[in-house]
Amino acid sequence: MAKIEVEEPNLPDVPMPEISNFDDFDGGELGNWYYSPRQMPSTFANATERPGWLRIRGEESLASLNRTSLLTRKLTSVYATVTTKMEFEPEVYQHSAGLTIYYDNMNNIFLRKYYSQTLGGSAISIVRLENGEKTEMLDTRVAVEDKPIYFRLNIEGRRTWFEWGYDGENWTKIGPDFDTTTFSDEYCKFGEFTGTMVGIAVTDASLHEKTADFDFFDYEADETKPVD
Repeated sequence: MAKIEVEEPNLPDVPMPEISNFDDFDGGELGNWYYSPRQMPSTFANATERPGWLRIRGEESLASLNRTSLLTRKLTSVYATVTTKMEFEPEVYQHSAGLTIYYDNMNNIFLRKYYSQTLGGSAISIVRLENGEKTEMLDTRVAVEDKPIYFRLNIEGRRTWFEWGYDGENWTKIGPDFDTTTFSDEYCKFGEFTGTMVGIAVTDASLHEKTADFDFFDYEADETKPVD
């Protein structure tokens, strides 16, 4: 018989382990705090093929509703710095890899390394999807060397911007400031997701074979500051 009232259970508190801000992928296993839409991360990412690195096999673009090689963490504060170090040598224009702020497949910003047919080699640039409208920000395009590269995403209240560099100490801003509030249920027109994410992604729109290696993923959030 169903009860209108039940006694509260007298269970002890169980402390949950804290998620590390810095993940160097040295453990050989991918943490269970990462999210990927529509498929398990283990189908495209592994930390065993190259010890100390996370290898991601590229699939479809971030606009896809099918198979995307996207690995994210929840954005828990609008004051955060996200940094990664990547090795990637794109060979054709369908290859790209990098760092993203992601709300859903219709709203995301992607700082990517890719093969530029115009420049005839590797380059970086920003691609934005805003309520389904894609903008390849060609004025952000910069030729880069095929050696380890660092990408950084900075979020300070309503202001969001990207940086890059070769040594993890000297940074160059790339692209404009973006409005963080556009990554919200109120702004996005195509339904509600599970909140704003930050993460790394790889695409190989042709063969779904090309891989990129990530040395670490660092998520530093300041959850003490009030939202402006």
